[in-house]
Amino acid sequence: MNEIAGLQHQDRSRILPVLLNRGVDLPPGFRDYSLVDFSDFAFIGEGFRKSERYIDFQTKVRELARDVADSIETSKSATLS
Repeated sequence: MNEIAGLQHQDRSRILPVLLNRGVDLPPGFRDYSLVDFSDFAFIGEGFRKSERYIDFQTKVRELARDVADSIETSKSATLS
């Protein structure tokens, strides 16, 4: 839990938490973040890659990648200003 305590002092624009299990209680510091919910895609095994849900998963990963890239660019711009 020390990692979570350390995150509370970080620039919020650099943190993009991903939720893998809806059944887990989030620490108080994370309740204010906008979470990316991947819990519908947290499967084990090869069957998932062959399912129709895998396409939705890929779309969600692409959206997350764009959000990460935007966050990096925003952070860079803020640092240069």
